[in-house]
Amino acid sequence: MLVWGGGEKAEVTRIARAISSPIRLSIIEALNTSQMSFSELIKYLGLKDSKNVGKFTYHIKTLLRAGLVAYSNKTRLYSLTPLGKNVVEVLTRFTGVSHGGGIVAQRFDYSMEVVNRNSVAEFISEALQLPPDLARRVGILVEKRLEELRETPIQRWLIDDLTRLELVNSQVSIEKLSNISPTTPSLYELFKAFQRSVDSNDIASFNRYVHHTVMNRLVVERLFPRQIRNQYFMGEIDILYPSWSITHVYSLSLDITDLSQSIKLAGMVFNDLVATSHSSQEAPHIPYSSFGLPQVVYRVIEAQPRKIVEGSSTFKGDARFQRFLSFCGLADVVRVGLPSSLSQPFLCTLCQDSKVKMTQYAVQMVSQEGFAIHAFIGINLMRLVTLNGFNESSLLARATETFESLAKYLHRSTQYLQRIQRIGSKTRLYYLLAPVGLVEALKLFLEPRSMEDKYRSMCKVLNILSKAADNVVSLRGKAILASKWPRSLSERMHSIDELMLPRRFEGTNTSIQLSEYANNLAEMLISLDTEQLREIVRLMGQLIIDDDTVKIMVKQQGMEPFQDMLASLPILLHVSPQQRATAS
Repeated sequence: MLVWGGGEKAEVTRIARAISSPIRLSIIEALNTSQMSFSELIKYLGLKDSKNVGKFTYHIKTLLRAGLVAYSNKTRLYSLTPLGKNVVEVLTRFTGVSHGGGIVAQRFDYSMEVVNRNSVAEFISEALQLPPDLARRVGILVEKRLEELRETPIQRWLIDDLTRLELVNSQVSIEKLSNISPTTPSLYELFKAFQRSVDSNDIASFNRYVHHTVMNRLVVERLFPRQIRNQYFMGEIDILYPSWSITHVYSLSLDITDLSQSIKLAGMVFNDLVATSHSSQEAPHIPYSSFGLPQVVYRVIEAQPRKIVEGSSTFKGDARFQRFLSFCGLADVVRVGLPSSLSQPFLCTLCQDSKVKMTQYAVQMVSQEGFAIHAFIGINLMRLVTLNGFNESSLLARATETFESLAKYLHRSTQYLQRIQRIGSKTRLYYLLAPVGLVEALKLFLEPRSMEDKYRSMCKVLNILSKAADNVVSLRGKAILASKWPRSLSERMHSIDELMLPRRFEGTNTSIQLSEYANNLAEMLISLDTEQLREIVRLMGQLIIDDDTVKIMVKQQGMEPFQDMLASLPILLHVSPQQRATAS
Protein backbone atom coordinates (compact mmCIF):
# COMPACT_ATOMS: atom_id res chain seq x y z
CA MET A 1 0.00 0.00 0.00
CA LEU A 2 1.33 3.44 -0.96
CA VAL A 3 1.39 5.87 1.98
CA TRP A 4 2.28 9.54 1.53
CA GLY A 5 2.99 12.01 4.29
CA GLY A 6 1.42 15.45 4.40
CA GLY A 7 4.43 17.14 2.80
CA GLU A 8 4.61 14.61 -0.03
CA LYS A 9 0.89 15.00 -0.71
CA ALA A 10 1.32 18.76 -0.92
CA GLU A 11 4.26 18.35 -3.33
CA VAL A 12 2.31 16.00 -5.60
CA THR A 13 -0.70 18.30 -5.50
CA ARG A 14 1.45 21.30 -6.42
CA ILE A 15 2.98 19.49 -9.39
CA ALA A 16 -0.41 18.20 -10.51
CA ARG A 17 -1.82 21.72 -10.50
CA ALA A 18 1.19 23.02 -12.42
CA ILE A 19 0.65 20.56 -15.27
CA SER A 20 -3.14 20.71 -15.27
CA SER A 21 -3.24 23.26 -18.11
CA PRO A 22 -2.92 22.17 -21.78
CA ILE A 23 -0.75 25.24 -22.45
CA ARG A 24 1.63 24.35 -19.64
CA LEU A 25 1.81 20.77 -20.88
CA SER A 26 2.68 22.13 -24.33
CA ILE A 27 5.47 24.25 -22.82
CA ILE A 28 6.90 21.17 -21.09
CA GLU A 29 6.65 19.20 -24.34
CA ALA A 30 8.50 21.95 -26.24
CA LEU A 31 11.29 22.24 -23.66
CA ASN A 32 11.70 18.47 -23.67
CA THR A 33 13.08 18.79 -27.23
CA SER A 34 15.46 21.71 -26.61
CA GLN A 35 16.01 24.92 -24.69
CA MET A 36 13.96 27.85 -25.98
CA SER A 37 13.70 31.59 -25.51
CA PHE A 38 10.54 33.46 -24.49
CA SER A 39 9.73 34.42 -28.08
CA GLU A 40 10.48 30.93 -29.42
CA LEU A 41 8.08 29.36 -26.94
CA ILE A 42 5.33 31.83 -27.84
CA LYS A 43 5.74 31.07 -31.52
CA TYR A 44 5.95 27.34 -30.89
CA LEU A 45 2.62 27.47 -29.05
CA GLY A 46 1.00 29.69 -31.66
CA LEU A 47 0.42 32.59 -29.22
CA LYS A 48 1.87 35.34 -31.41
CA ASP A 49 -0.87 37.91 -30.82
CA SER A 50 0.03 40.57 -28.27
CA LYS A 51 -3.13 39.83 -26.31
CA ASN A 52 -1.82 36.32 -25.61
CA VAL A 53 1.55 37.42 -24.17
CA GLY A 54 0.06 37.99 -20.73
CA LYS A 55 -1.59 34.57 -20.77
CA PHE A 56 1.69 32.90 -21.72
CA THR A 57 3.61 34.83 -19.04
CA TYR A 58 1.20 33.54 -16.39
CA HIS A 59 1.68 29.93 -17.48
CA ILE A 60 5.48 30.07 -17.69
CA LYS A 61 5.68 31.67 -14.23
CA THR A 62 3.49 28.90 -12.84
CA LEU A 63 5.96 26.31 -14.12
CA LEU A 64 8.89 28.31 -12.74
CA ARG A 65 7.29 28.48 -9.28
CA ALA A 66 6.60 24.74 -9.39
CA GLY A 67 10.27 24.06 -10.06
CA LEU A 68 9.60 22.29 -13.34
CA VAL A 69 11.22 24.94 -15.55
CA ALA A 70 14.37 27.03 -15.08
CA TYR A 71 15.47 30.30 -16.70
CA SER A 72 19.07 31.34 -17.41
CA ASN A 73 19.77 35.07 -17.24
CA LYS A 74 23.01 34.46 -19.14
CA THR A 75 21.56 32.66 -22.17
CA ARG A 76 17.98 33.97 -21.76
CA LEU A 77 16.70 30.47 -22.40
CA TYR A 78 14.14 28.33 -20.60
CA SER A 79 14.87 24.66 -19.92
CA LEU A 80 13.45 21.75 -17.94
CA THR A 81 14.78 21.15 -14.44
CA PRO A 82 15.61 17.62 -13.25
CA LEU A 83 12.17 17.58 -11.61
CA GLY A 84 10.62 18.68 -14.90
CA LYS A 85 12.39 15.86 -16.74
CA ASN A 86 11.10 13.37 -14.17
CA VAL A 87 7.59 14.67 -14.75
CA VAL A 88 8.02 14.17 -18.51
CA GLU A 89 9.09 10.57 -17.91
CA VAL A 90 6.09 9.93 -15.66
CA LEU A 91 3.72 11.52 -18.19
CA THR A 92 5.27 9.48 -21.01
CA ARG A 93 4.77 6.25 -19.08
CA PHE A 94 1.25 7.32 -18.14
CA THR A 95 0.48 7.89 -21.82
CA GLY A 96 1.38 4.27 -22.50
CA VAL A 97 -0.76 3.01 -19.61
CA SER A 98 -3.73 5.15 -20.64
CA HIS A 99 -3.62 3.58 -24.08
CA GLY A 100 -3.80 0.07 -22.69
CA GLY A 101 -0.04 -0.50 -22.38
CA GLY A 102 2.72 -0.47 -24.96
CA ILE A 103 5.97 1.22 -25.86
CA VAL A 104 6.08 4.97 -26.33
CA ALA A 105 7.65 5.92 -29.66
CA GLN A 106 8.87 9.36 -30.71
CA ARG A 107 8.07 10.43 -34.25
CA PHE A 108 10.21 12.70 -36.43
CA ASP A 109 8.23 15.75 -35.29
CA TYR A 110 8.85 14.83 -31.60
CA SER A 111 5.22 13.84 -31.03
CA MET A 112 4.53 10.54 -29.28
CA GLU A 113 2.61 7.41 -30.17
CA VAL A 114 2.09 4.12 -28.37
CA VAL A 115 3.23 0.95 -30.11
CA ASN A 116 2.41 -2.60 -29.02
CA ARG A 117 2.15 -6.06 -30.56
CA ASN A 118 -1.39 -5.42 -31.78
CA SER A 119 -0.60 -2.14 -33.54
CA VAL A 120 2.47 -3.68 -35.23
CA ALA A 121 0.49 -6.75 -36.32
CA GLU A 122 -2.36 -4.62 -37.66
CA PHE A 123 0.03 -2.36 -39.55
CA ILE A 124 2.01 -5.09 -41.32
CA SER A 125 -1.09 -7.19 -41.97
CA GLU A 126 -2.68 -4.30 -43.84
CA ALA A 127 0.49 -3.15 -45.63
CA LEU A 128 1.78 -6.58 -46.66
CA GLN A 129 -1.39 -8.70 -46.75
CA LEU A 130 0.18 -11.25 -44.39
CA PRO A 131 -1.68 -14.14 -42.74
CA PRO A 132 -3.03 -13.05 -39.31
CA ASP A 133 -1.00 -15.69 -37.44
CA LEU A 134 2.28 -14.52 -39.01
CA ALA A 135 1.46 -10.85 -38.39
CA ARG A 136 0.67 -11.56 -34.72
CA ARG A 137 3.89 -13.55 -34.27
CA VAL A 138 6.00 -10.75 -35.77
CA GLY A 139 4.16 -8.21 -33.58
CA ILE A 140 5.01 -10.22 -30.46
CA LEU A 141 8.69 -10.50 -31.46
CA VAL A 142 8.98 -6.77 -32.17
CA GLU A 143 7.33 -5.89 -28.86
CA LYS A 144 9.74 -8.22 -27.05
CA ARG A 145 12.78 -6.62 -28.69
CA LEU A 146 11.53 -3.16 -27.79
CA GLU A 147 10.92 -4.14 -24.18
CA GLU A 148 14.49 -5.45 -23.99
CA LEU A 149 15.74 -1.93 -24.71
CA ARG A 150 14.12 -0.58 -21.52
CA GLU A 151 14.14 2.91 -22.96
CA THR A 152 11.39 5.46 -23.36
CA PRO A 153 10.66 6.99 -25.72
CA ILE A 154 12.08 4.85 -28.54
CA GLN A 155 12.79 6.39 -31.93
CA ARG A 156 10.13 5.41 -34.44
CA TRP A 157 12.67 4.56 -37.17
CA LEU A 158 14.17 1.88 -34.91
CA ILE A 159 10.76 0.24 -34.55
CA ASP A 160 10.37 0.25 -38.33
CA ASP A 161 13.80 -1.33 -38.76
CA LEU A 162 13.16 -4.02 -36.16
CA THR A 163 9.85 -4.83 -37.84
CA ARG A 164 11.61 -5.27 -41.18
CA LEU A 165 14.28 -7.41 -39.55
CA GLU A 166 11.77 -9.80 -37.97
CA LEU A 167 9.89 -10.00 -41.28
CA VAL A 168 13.14 -10.93 -43.06
CA ASN A 169 13.79 -13.59 -40.43
CA SER A 170 10.24 -14.86 -41.08
CA GLN A 171 11.07 -15.39 -44.78
CA VAL A 172 8.87 -12.56 -46.05
CA SER A 173 9.98 -11.63 -49.58
CA ILE A 174 11.83 -8.43 -50.35
CA GLU A 175 9.13 -7.45 -52.83
CA LYS A 176 6.54 -7.48 -50.05
CA LEU A 177 8.80 -5.67 -47.60
CA SER A 178 9.13 -2.85 -50.11
CA ASN A 179 5.50 -1.90 -49.42
CA ILE A 180 6.23 -0.75 -45.87
CA SER A 181 6.07 3.03 -45.92
CA PRO A 182 8.44 5.00 -43.68
CA THR A 183 7.16 7.10 -40.82
CA THR A 184 7.63 10.57 -42.23
CA PRO A 185 6.00 13.94 -41.67
CA SER A 186 3.44 15.44 -43.98
CA LEU A 187 4.26 18.43 -46.18
CA TYR A 188 2.11 20.53 -43.86
CA GLU A 189 4.19 19.47 -40.85
CA LEU A 190 7.40 20.22 -42.74
CA PHE A 191 6.15 23.64 -43.73
CA LYS A 192 5.19 24.41 -40.11
CA ALA A 193 8.68 23.41 -39.00
CA PHE A 194 10.17 25.63 -41.68
CA GLN A 195 8.01 28.61 -40.65
CA ARG A 196 8.99 28.16 -36.99
CA SER A 197 12.66 28.14 -37.95
CA VAL A 198 12.34 31.26 -40.09
CA ASP A 199 10.34 33.10 -37.43
CA SER A 200 12.93 32.29 -34.79
CA ASN A 201 15.87 32.85 -37.18
CA ASP A 202 17.07 29.34 -36.33
CA ILE A 203 17.95 27.84 -39.69
CA ALA A 204 20.40 25.40 -38.08
CA SER A 205 17.57 23.54 -36.37
CA PHE A 206 15.70 23.33 -39.63
CA ASN A 207 18.79 21.94 -41.35
CA ARG A 208 18.85 19.08 -38.86
CA TYR A 209 15.13 18.54 -39.26
CA VAL A 210 15.34 18.52 -43.04
CA HIS A 211 18.10 15.95 -43.26
CA HIS A 212 16.02 13.54 -41.16
CA THR A 213 12.69 14.12 -42.85
CA VAL A 214 12.35 16.21 -45.96
CA MET A 215 14.60 14.11 -48.18
CA ASN A 216 12.43 11.11 -47.46
CA ARG A 217 9.23 12.87 -48.48
CA LEU A 218 10.26 15.35 -51.16
CA VAL A 219 13.10 13.57 -52.92
CA VAL A 220 12.70 9.86 -52.59
CA GLU A 221 8.93 9.71 -52.92
CA ARG A 222 9.02 12.13 -55.86
CA LEU A 223 11.91 10.49 -57.72
CA PHE A 224 11.23 6.85 -57.00
CA PRO A 225 8.23 4.52 -56.90
CA ARG A 226 6.45 3.75 -53.67
CA GLN A 227 8.47 0.65 -52.89
CA ILE A 228 11.83 2.44 -53.02
CA ARG A 229 12.53 4.38 -49.85
CA ASN A 230 15.24 6.49 -48.33
CA GLN A 231 16.63 3.91 -45.95
CA TYR A 232 15.82 0.24 -46.25
CA PHE A 233 17.15 -2.24 -43.71
CA MET A 234 17.36 -5.97 -44.34
CA GLY A 235 19.81 -8.23 -42.58
CA GLU A 236 23.32 -7.37 -43.70
CA ILE A 237 22.40 -4.52 -46.04
CA ASP A 238 21.28 -0.97 -45.50
CA ILE A 239 20.69 1.21 -48.56
CA LEU A 240 20.98 4.97 -48.40
CA TYR A 241 18.77 5.91 -51.33
CA PRO A 242 20.03 8.53 -52.58
CA SER A 243 19.19 11.51 -50.37
CA TRP A 244 22.83 11.96 -49.41
CA SER A 245 24.00 11.74 -52.99
CA ILE A 246 21.39 14.16 -54.31
CA THR A 247 22.24 16.67 -51.60
CA HIS A 248 25.95 16.59 -52.26
CA VAL A 249 26.88 15.31 -55.69
CA TYR A 250 23.81 14.79 -57.82
CA SER A 251 24.62 17.80 -59.97
CA LEU A 252 27.90 16.33 -61.16
CA SER A 253 26.01 13.21 -62.18
CA LEU A 254 23.83 15.32 -64.46
CA ASP A 255 26.26 15.63 -67.35
CA ILE A 256 24.81 18.62 -69.20
CA THR A 257 25.89 22.19 -69.73
CA ASP A 258 22.40 23.71 -69.68
CA LEU A 259 22.09 25.12 -66.16
CA SER A 260 18.34 25.52 -66.48
CA GLN A 261 17.99 21.73 -66.46
CA SER A 262 20.10 21.47 -63.32
CA ILE A 263 17.99 24.15 -61.69
CA LYS A 264 14.84 22.31 -62.69
CA LEU A 265 16.02 19.12 -61.02
CA ALA A 266 17.09 20.94 -57.89
CA GLY A 267 13.92 23.00 -57.86
CA MET A 268 11.85 19.86 -57.67
CA VAL A 269 13.25 19.47 -54.18
CA PHE A 270 13.68 23.09 -53.28
CA ASN A 271 10.39 24.59 -54.40
CA ASP A 272 7.99 22.26 -52.65
CA LEU A 273 9.13 23.39 -49.25
CA VAL A 274 10.62 26.84 -49.62
CA ALA A 275 9.55 28.65 -52.77
CA THR A 276 6.66 28.50 -55.18
CA SER A 277 8.52 29.20 -58.39
CA HIS A 278 11.72 30.57 -59.82
CA SER A 279 13.19 30.96 -63.25
CA SER A 280 16.42 29.63 -64.66
CA GLN A 281 17.62 33.24 -64.93
CA GLU A 282 18.12 33.18 -61.17
CA ALA A 283 20.72 30.47 -61.54
CA PRO A 284 23.20 29.79 -60.24
CA HIS A 285 22.86 31.92 -57.11
CA ILE A 286 19.96 30.24 -55.30
CA PRO A 287 20.55 30.12 -51.53
CA TYR A 288 20.25 26.35 -51.13
CA SER A 289 22.87 26.21 -48.41
CA SER A 290 20.66 28.20 -46.04
CA PHE A 291 18.09 25.46 -45.88
CA GLY A 292 20.01 22.19 -45.85
CA LEU A 293 18.67 21.23 -49.27
CA PRO A 294 20.77 20.79 -52.45
CA GLN A 295 23.49 23.32 -51.92
CA VAL A 296 25.28 23.93 -55.19
CA VAL A 297 24.48 23.59 -58.86
CA TYR A 298 27.48 22.40 -60.88
CA ARG A 299 28.20 22.94 -64.55
CA VAL A 300 30.08 19.99 -65.97
CA ILE A 301 32.96 20.48 -68.43
CA GLU A 302 34.87 17.59 -69.98
CA ALA A 303 38.25 18.30 -71.58
CA GLN A 304 41.97 18.00 -71.17
CA PRO A 305 43.09 19.68 -67.94
CA ARG A 306 44.78 22.58 -69.77
CA LYS A 307 41.57 23.31 -71.73
CA ILE A 308 39.25 23.30 -68.73
CA VAL A 309 40.13 26.88 -67.92
CA GLU A 310 38.84 28.06 -71.32
CA GLY A 311 35.28 27.17 -70.34
CA SER A 312 35.46 28.57 -66.83
CA SER A 313 35.85 32.33 -67.06
CA THR A 314 34.38 32.76 -63.57
CA PHE A 315 37.43 31.11 -62.03
CA LYS A 316 40.19 32.61 -64.19
CA GLY A 317 42.95 33.92 -61.97
CA ASP A 318 41.60 32.09 -58.93
CA ALA A 319 44.54 30.50 -57.10
CA ARG A 320 42.38 27.75 -55.68
CA PHE A 321 41.23 26.78 -59.16
CA GLN A 322 44.81 26.70 -60.46
CA ARG A 323 45.84 24.32 -57.67
CA PHE A 324 42.83 22.20 -58.44
CA LEU A 325 43.83 21.96 -62.12
CA SER A 326 47.37 20.99 -61.19
CA PHE A 327 45.93 18.22 -59.03
CA CYS A 328 43.95 17.00 -62.07
CA GLY A 329 47.09 16.92 -64.21
CA LEU A 330 47.68 13.20 -63.79
CA ALA A 331 44.75 12.34 -66.09
CA ASP A 332 44.28 12.57 -69.85
CA VAL A 333 40.73 13.89 -69.60
CA VAL A 334 38.91 15.51 -66.72
CA ARG A 335 35.21 15.99 -66.09
CA VAL A 336 35.04 18.94 -63.74
CA GLY A 337 31.98 20.05 -61.83
CA LEU A 338 32.31 23.84 -61.54
CA PRO A 339 30.28 25.11 -58.58
CA SER A 340 27.91 28.04 -58.73
CA SER A 341 29.49 29.37 -55.53
CA LEU A 342 33.17 30.28 -55.40
CA SER A 343 33.35 29.03 -51.83
CA GLN A 344 32.34 25.45 -52.71
CA PRO A 345 34.76 22.62 -53.58
CA PHE A 346 35.33 21.54 -57.16
CA LEU A 347 34.21 18.05 -58.15
CA CYS A 348 35.99 15.93 -60.69
CA THR A 349 36.19 12.64 -62.51
CA LEU A 350 39.64 11.75 -63.81
CA CYS A 351 39.91 9.61 -66.96
CA GLN A 352 42.90 7.89 -68.49
CA ASP A 353 42.93 5.99 -71.79
CA SER A 354 39.17 6.59 -72.11
CA LYS A 355 38.55 4.85 -68.78
CA VAL A 356 37.41 6.39 -65.56
CA LYS A 357 40.40 6.29 -63.27
CA MET A 358 38.86 7.81 -60.16
CA THR A 359 36.26 10.31 -59.22
CA GLN A 360 35.52 12.46 -56.22
CA TYR A 361 32.76 10.92 -54.11
CA ALA A 362 32.93 7.98 -56.57
CA VAL A 363 30.28 9.30 -58.93
CA GLN A 364 30.93 7.68 -62.30
CA MET A 365 29.79 9.17 -65.57
CA VAL A 366 28.46 6.87 -68.28
CA SER A 367 27.89 9.08 -71.32
CA GLN A 368 27.61 12.67 -72.39
CA GLU A 369 23.83 12.46 -72.47
CA GLY A 370 23.34 9.98 -69.65
CA PHE A 371 22.10 10.50 -66.15
CA ALA A 372 23.92 8.65 -63.38
CA ILE A 373 22.80 8.27 -59.78
CA HIS A 374 24.77 6.47 -57.11
CA ALA A 375 23.42 4.74 -54.03
CA PHE A 376 25.44 3.70 -51.02
CA ILE A 377 24.88 0.12 -49.93
CA GLY A 378 26.15 -0.45 -46.43
CA ILE A 379 27.55 -3.96 -46.07
CA ASN A 380 27.46 -4.89 -42.40
CA LEU A 381 30.91 -6.43 -42.09
CA MET A 382 30.66 -6.65 -38.32
CA ARG A 383 27.68 -8.99 -38.60
CA LEU A 384 29.14 -10.97 -41.52
CA VAL A 385 32.46 -11.50 -39.71
CA THR A 386 30.72 -12.29 -36.44
CA LEU A 387 28.65 -15.04 -38.08
CA ASN A 388 31.27 -16.38 -40.51
CA GLY A 389 34.66 -15.38 -39.12
CA PHE A 390 37.30 -14.46 -41.72
CA ASN A 391 36.65 -17.71 -43.58
CA GLU A 392 36.84 -16.83 -47.25
CA SER A 393 34.39 -19.40 -48.61
CA SER A 394 31.75 -18.71 -45.93
CA LEU A 395 32.00 -14.95 -46.34
CA LEU A 396 31.86 -15.15 -50.12
CA ALA A 397 28.83 -17.46 -50.08
CA ARG A 398 26.93 -15.25 -47.64
CA ALA A 399 27.81 -11.98 -49.40
CA THR A 400 26.87 -13.40 -52.81
CA GLU A 401 23.57 -14.71 -51.46
CA THR A 402 22.77 -11.31 -49.97
CA PHE A 403 23.62 -9.44 -53.18
CA GLU A 404 21.56 -11.84 -55.28
CA SER A 405 18.51 -11.38 -53.08
CA LEU A 406 18.85 -7.64 -53.58
CA ALA A 407 19.44 -7.60 -57.34
CA LYS A 408 15.78 -7.54 -58.46
CA TYR A 409 14.97 -4.79 -56.00
CA LEU A 410 17.81 -2.61 -57.29
CA HIS A 411 16.98 -3.36 -60.91
CA ARG A 412 13.42 -2.07 -60.46
CA SER A 413 14.70 1.30 -59.31
CA THR A 414 16.86 1.66 -62.43
CA GLN A 415 13.94 0.79 -64.69
CA TYR A 416 11.77 3.38 -63.01
CA LEU A 417 14.40 6.09 -63.41
CA GLN A 418 14.70 5.28 -67.10
CA ARG A 419 10.97 5.88 -67.48
CA ILE A 420 10.80 9.20 -65.65
CA GLN A 421 14.01 10.87 -66.85
CA ARG A 422 13.53 12.94 -70.00
CA ILE A 423 16.80 14.84 -69.96
CA GLY A 424 18.96 11.99 -71.20
CA SER A 425 18.81 8.77 -73.12
CA LYS A 426 20.03 6.53 -70.32
CA THR A 427 19.85 6.23 -66.59
CA ARG A 428 22.48 4.28 -64.70
CA LEU A 429 22.62 3.40 -61.04
CA TYR A 430 26.00 2.74 -59.46
CA TYR A 431 26.37 0.99 -56.13
CA LEU A 432 28.97 2.12 -53.61
CA LEU A 433 29.63 -0.80 -51.28
CA ALA A 434 30.46 0.64 -47.87
CA PRO A 435 32.24 -1.89 -45.60
CA VAL A 436 30.56 -0.68 -42.41
CA GLY A 437 32.07 -2.12 -39.23
CA LEU A 438 35.16 -3.53 -40.97
CA VAL A 439 37.64 -1.49 -38.93
CA GLU A 440 35.92 -2.47 -35.70
CA ALA A 441 35.68 -6.15 -36.70
CA LEU A 442 39.41 -6.24 -37.45
CA LYS A 443 40.19 -4.77 -34.04
CA LEU A 444 37.69 -6.92 -32.15
CA PHE A 445 38.42 -10.32 -33.65
CA LEU A 446 42.12 -9.99 -34.48
CA GLU A 447 43.44 -8.48 -31.26
CA PRO A 448 46.22 -8.72 -30.28
CA ARG A 449 47.49 -9.81 -33.69
CA SER A 450 49.92 -7.74 -35.72
CA MET A 451 48.97 -4.96 -38.12
CA GLU A 452 50.17 -7.21 -40.95
CA ASP A 453 47.49 -9.77 -40.02
CA LYS A 454 44.83 -7.08 -39.96
CA TYR A 455 45.98 -5.75 -43.32
CA ARG A 456 45.81 -9.21 -44.92
CA SER A 457 42.37 -9.79 -43.41
CA MET A 458 41.15 -6.43 -44.68
CA CYS A 459 42.40 -7.25 -48.19
CA LYS A 460 40.67 -10.63 -48.00
CA VAL A 461 37.33 -9.10 -47.00
CA LEU A 462 37.50 -6.36 -49.65
CA ASN A 463 38.40 -8.91 -52.29
CA ILE A 464 35.43 -11.06 -51.22
CA LEU A 465 33.03 -8.12 -51.54
CA SER A 466 34.37 -7.37 -55.01
CA LYS A 467 34.01 -11.02 -56.07
CA ALA A 468 30.50 -11.26 -54.61
CA ALA A 469 29.42 -8.19 -56.59
CA ASP A 470 30.92 -9.65 -59.77
CA ASN A 471 28.97 -12.87 -59.15
CA VAL A 472 25.72 -10.92 -59.55
CA VAL A 473 25.19 -9.96 -63.19
CA SER A 474 23.23 -6.78 -62.48
CA LEU A 475 25.99 -5.52 -60.15
CA ARG A 476 28.93 -6.49 -62.34
CA GLY A 477 30.82 -3.39 -63.43
CA LYS A 478 28.54 -1.13 -61.39
CA ALA A 479 29.78 -1.78 -57.85
CA ILE A 480 32.60 0.23 -56.30
CA LEU A 481 34.09 -0.35 -52.86
CA ALA A 482 33.84 2.88 -50.87
CA SER A 483 36.63 4.07 -48.61
CA LYS A 484 34.36 6.77 -47.15
CA TRP A 485 30.57 6.81 -46.72
CA PRO A 486 27.81 8.78 -44.97
CA ARG A 487 27.92 8.75 -41.19
CA SER A 488 24.21 7.85 -41.05
CA LEU A 489 24.94 4.39 -42.49
CA SER A 490 27.39 3.64 -39.69
CA GLU A 491 25.13 5.03 -36.99
CA ARG A 492 22.07 3.08 -38.11
CA MET A 493 23.93 -0.23 -38.40
CA HIS A 494 25.63 0.30 -35.06
CA SER A 495 22.34 1.01 -33.29
CA ILE A 496 20.82 -2.17 -34.73
CA ASP A 497 23.87 -4.29 -33.89
CA GLU A 498 23.98 -3.06 -30.32
CA LEU A 499 20.55 -4.57 -29.90
CA MET A 500 20.73 -7.63 -32.14
CA LEU A 501 24.24 -9.07 -31.86
CA PRO A 502 24.29 -9.78 -28.10
CA ARG A 503 20.88 -11.47 -28.42
CA ARG A 504 22.12 -13.80 -31.14
CA PHE A 505 24.88 -15.11 -28.92
CA GLU A 506 22.93 -15.77 -25.73
CA GLY A 507 24.03 -19.01 -24.12
CA THR A 508 27.49 -18.93 -25.71
CA ASN A 509 30.82 -17.73 -24.43
CA THR A 510 30.96 -15.01 -27.06
CA SER A 511 30.83 -11.53 -25.57
CA ILE A 512 30.66 -8.66 -28.04
CA GLN A 513 31.38 -5.12 -26.89
CA LEU A 514 30.62 -2.82 -29.79
CA SER A 515 32.24 0.55 -30.26
CA GLU A 516 30.86 3.20 -32.60
CA TYR A 517 31.40 2.28 -36.25
CA ALA A 518 33.70 4.47 -38.34
CA ASN A 519 32.43 5.90 -41.63
CA ASN A 520 35.78 5.49 -43.42
CA LEU A 521 38.84 3.25 -43.52
CA ALA A 522 41.28 5.96 -42.46
CA GLU A 523 42.19 4.24 -39.19
CA MET A 524 43.56 1.28 -41.15
CA LEU A 525 45.01 3.24 -44.07
CA ILE A 526 47.30 5.44 -41.98
CA SER A 527 49.15 2.37 -40.70
CA LEU A 528 49.96 1.00 -44.17
CA ASP A 529 53.10 1.48 -46.22
CA THR A 530 53.07 2.47 -49.90
CA GLU A 531 53.01 -1.09 -51.28
CA GLN A 532 50.14 -2.05 -49.01
CA LEU A 533 48.23 1.04 -50.08
CA ARG A 534 48.78 0.06 -53.71
CA GLU A 535 47.11 -3.27 -53.03
CA ILE A 536 44.14 -1.60 -51.30
CA VAL A 537 43.76 0.83 -54.21
CA ARG A 538 43.85 -2.08 -56.66
CA LEU A 539 40.97 -3.71 -54.80
CA MET A 540 38.90 -0.57 -54.36
CA GLY A 541 39.70 1.40 -57.51
CA GLN A 542 40.15 4.61 -55.56
CA LEU A 543 40.61 5.96 -52.06
CA ILE A 544 39.13 9.09 -50.54
CA ILE A 545 41.27 10.56 -47.78
CA ASP A 546 40.27 13.51 -45.63
CA ASP A 547 42.44 16.28 -44.20
CA ASP A 548 43.17 14.72 -40.81
CA THR A 549 44.32 11.48 -42.42
CA VAL A 550 46.53 13.40 -44.87
CA LYS A 551 48.30 15.18 -42.01
CA ILE A 552 48.99 11.91 -40.20
CA MET A 553 50.26 10.17 -43.34
CA VAL A 554 52.52 13.10 -44.25
CA LYS A 555 53.94 13.04 -40.73
CA GLN A 556 54.57 9.29 -40.89
CA GLN A 557 55.88 9.01 -44.44
CA GLY A 558 57.32 12.44 -45.10
CA MET A 559 56.18 15.03 -47.61
CA GLU A 560 58.03 13.81 -50.71
CA PRO A 561 57.06 10.12 -50.41
CA PHE A 562 53.47 11.14 -49.84
CA GLN A 563 53.51 13.41 -52.90
CA ASP A 564 54.99 10.59 -54.98
CA MET A 565 52.25 8.27 -53.77
CA LEU A 566 49.56 10.76 -54.75
CA ALA A 567 51.07 11.10 -58.21
CA SER A 568 51.19 7.35 -58.80
CA LEU A 569 48.01 6.09 -57.10
CA PRO A 570 44.35 7.04 -57.61
CA ILE A 571 43.97 8.60 -54.19
CA LEU A 572 41.52 11.45 -53.90
CA LEU A 573 41.72 14.22 -51.32
CA HIS A 574 38.35 14.93 -49.81
CA VAL A 575 38.12 18.73 -49.57
CA SER A 576 39.46 21.83 -51.26
CA PRO A 577 42.92 21.38 -52.80
CA GLN A 578 44.25 24.63 -51.35
CA GLN A 579 43.98 23.16 -47.88
CA ARG A 580 46.19 20.20 -48.74
CA ALA A 581 49.70 19.62 -47.61
CA THR A 582 50.53 18.76 -51.21
CA ALA A 583 49.79 22.30 -52.32
CA SER A 584 52.51 23.78 -50.17
